[in-house]
Amino acid sequence: KEEEGFRKLENSEMIRDIVSTLTPEEKMVFKLRFIDNKIQQEIAEAMGVSQMTISRIEKKIRDRFRKEFGR
Repeated sequence: KEEEGFRKLENSEMIRDIVSTLTPEEKMVFKLRFIDNKIQQEIAEAMGVSQMTISRIEKKIRDRFRKEFGR
């Protein structure tokens, strides 16, 4: 149980570190997509860009997390 708690803390610190390296645009997409659970089209409309732009930004974010988490 203690080990699981430590792992969660370590993961949350890693997430915070990764998010701190994102551009303001990437941070907005991260928040809207992964915290607020908005769909790409909703984010695109809110930001005044195309859904494809959001898709590309989301892919960059996912790739960064995969790289950091070694997946």
